[in-house]
Amino acid sequence: MQGNRTVTRVHTNHFQITSLPKDNFYQYDVRIEPDAFKARSREIVTKVQAENPRYFTPRAIYDGGKIAFSTNGGIPTTPFVVQLNPRMAPFQVCFTGTGAINLSNHAACVKDGRVIASVINLLQLIVRQAPAMRHMWAVRARSFYTGQGERTLGGGLVAWNGFFQSVRPTINRIMINIDTTTTVMYEAASLLDSASNFLQMSQRDLERLNLESPNGKKLSRFLKKVRITIDLPTCQKWSKMGKPIAALVPQAGLYEFSKDGRPTTVQQHLHEASNTRVQHPRMFGVRIGQSAVFPAEFCSIVPGQFYKRILSEEQRTQLVGAATKRPAAKLDAINKAVSGTGQLFDYANSDFLRSIGMVVSSTPLTIQGEVIAPPQIIYNTPMTIRDGAWNVMGKTRLSQPVNIRAWGVIVFDPKADQRSGRAQKFIGCLHHNLNERGILVHPEYTPGSQKFHMMWADPVRWEQALNEIADKASYEDSTGKHKPNIIIVFLPASAAQLKKQIKYWMTAKRNIATQCMRSGKWEPCKDQYLNNVVLKINAKIGGANSYVAITEKILNNTMVVGCDVSHPPPSVETRPSISSVVASVDSRACFYTSKTQVQPPHVEMIQNLRQMIWDASEDYANYHKGRGAVPRLDHIIVFRDGVSEGEYERVATEEIGQIDDVLDRLGKVMPRPKLTFIVVTKRHHVRFFPMQGQPTNKSGNCPPGLVIDSELGSGNDFYLQSHSGLIGTSRPSHYIVLRNDMSWTPRQIQELCYYLCHVYASATRSVSIPAPVYYADVCMINVNIYLTC
Repeated sequence: MQGNRTVTRVHTNHFQITSLPKDNFYQYDVRIEPDAFKARSREIVTKVQAENPRYFTPRAIYDGGKIAFSTNGGIPTTPFVVQLNPRMAPFQVCFTGTGAINLSNHAACVKDGRVIASVINLLQLIVRQAPAMRHMWAVRARSFYTGQGERTLGGGLVAWNGFFQSVRPTINRIMINIDTTTTVMYEAASLLDSASNFLQMSQRDLERLNLESPNGKKLSRFLKKVRITIDLPTCQKWSKMGKPIAALVPQAGLYEFSKDGRPTTVQQHLHEASNTRVQHPRMFGVRIGQSAVFPAEFCSIVPGQFYKRILSEEQRTQLVGAATKRPAAKLDAINKAVSGTGQLFDYANSDFLRSIGMVVSSTPLTIQGEVIAPPQIIYNTPMTIRDGAWNVMGKTRLSQPVNIRAWGVIVFDPKADQRSGRAQKFIGCLHHNLNERGILVHPEYTPGSQKFHMMWADPVRWEQALNEIADKASYEDSTGKHKPNIIIVFLPASAAQLKKQIKYWMTAKRNIATQCMRSGKWEPCKDQYLNNVVLKINAKIGGANSYVAITEKILNNTMVVGCDVSHPPPSVETRPSISSVVASVDSRACFYTSKTQVQPPHVEMIQNLRQMIWDASEDYANYHKGRGAVPRLDHIIVFRDGVSEGEYERVATEEIGQIDDVLDRLGKVMPRPKLTFIVVTKRHHVRFFPMQGQPTNKSGNCPPGLVIDSELGSGNDFYLQSHSGLIGTSRPSHYIVLRNDMSWTPRQIQELCYYLCHVYASATRSVSIPAPVYYADVCMINVNIYLTC
């Protein structure tokens, strides 16, 4: 396993900190009382520093919560008193010293070969402080966003562009990783316009909206806690940050309350207090705080408010379009933000950075990488790979096709009506392609034959229709009645919920595989689409489409495992997390067994990995016994997805510890198998950009097979860009080797990972992470369907 490689050079989105601050930094615990104004804590501390230059020159670095750093070790412990405006009670701000950090000596920042976490946290705050003090942008975690070039997503939402920045330690250097990013914001618009856009209804219909109706409740959820300003003379002293909506109020202009001991309405009060006329007294309004009610016509949404709920399919499509940037455009945007005229990051001009002696390079890091040659893909014959893809056309047969004894077709797509004949034509083309790929349909069930059933049904009666087609498509022989191999389903263009119901019902209730096809995709009857459907069908009914030639040697007596955990949304505590393990049972890594389980919400470590791996090893043994072979398991390779940097040590202790227990147990009946454990993740912001004159793919990205294993890593990790990105800038996968009992070289591990990105059953191109990890994710999606149906 020593594939051919070519050397290449790439730009990265990393900028080196060439000079660290030269002073000591003293850490302080910050306490603000009263503590009910967390949203304004930065404003409060900024005013404290402005009013007390004796102690805050240069300015202290504040994280917006409870930590501050200053080069002044003598900030008094007595409270600073500050008042934001005359109508508010003053705040008391206390600074309590907790320690010191010296950044001037690089060796002092490193412990056991790693940069100390407190040093990274301090540097992170420093680089965030410079642009934050200058621009006052909307900030989320390590990203900040501007309203420049915002893009409408519909439904009262917009996409804002921004930048991510993170201090990253590498071998002997400290870098800043910078990336473009995009997020979703509430549109800064009048409240009525926002409500109209969200519900897709006119203001006249809004005036008749019942807040207890489904649409009314949707609007209430959408607007709850959104900050607004009020365009009324009595509210002119409000902060630009506005006030959060506590609740929606029906017919706000007619809302009654007591004033000077007598009943009055909001519209009467506004007329008397400021000669303001309410145009739409029957329109809904908002309640601010405990009792203040304002008509919606006077309200506007404050810009820069993050939207955290689920987007519609159309909004997601719009967001992807807003976020997508080709490699050259992304790198150009990053370079301009760092060193262009705008100086968004303010690294070079910031008096704050200059005062502490910190210098950041204005040019991105350029490093050397290698491109691994693609492996040989085998169907019935070897395939030619170009730019990470291959074409299943002509006389290509699948490596292990499975014949179809019986199947059926159901059409829920109203555009594919029976009289048009379009669906029938597609099934005829599909039958032809199945035969070409080596999948033979029993003569009694060929399209047009008496026992072949194709029916049209109303999506409303999906359950009855599915049972009907499942019964009609079944067959009988001398051993009894048998279910069909697969049911083909034609769906409308937008039918996410219907698809979930079909998958749940046919899998959980009838144990029959389905192949769904969405309107707008299947109609042209293109060979590429048809062949992709054939690949999916063969995999679902137990066949193998292809394999990588060299894996049979590498993976002999080896089980390859993919593990992942998915979680419910952060605010949901009633739905469990789901952990999934898939494991190969053959030496080609084509056939897998799967194990899934539920565990407490938001628990990242796999709770019962020990039993899941043991069960997988038994399935591995039974697979080989069923083929007359003596099972032998020498090596287990585990790919663990979904782990953040801060959890590597826990994974090594808890999850690898559970696997070791299984290996010990297996070691009592055979030589103890060896373990390779690799964390793989795409949740990072590292990107690579081809230098001029270096190889690229059609979209301008680095070619598939690019591996970077020096200068950005820590010695036991590497980045692999295994796929050929079609749009935007490709995201490489980051691999961290936590265990290597086989003592494989980095090159061997890199090539294994790359080869396993070529065995995803339903793809005719290399994918971005090894196939077992994808399969684990598919298992979790299916379980989520069961939990939500």
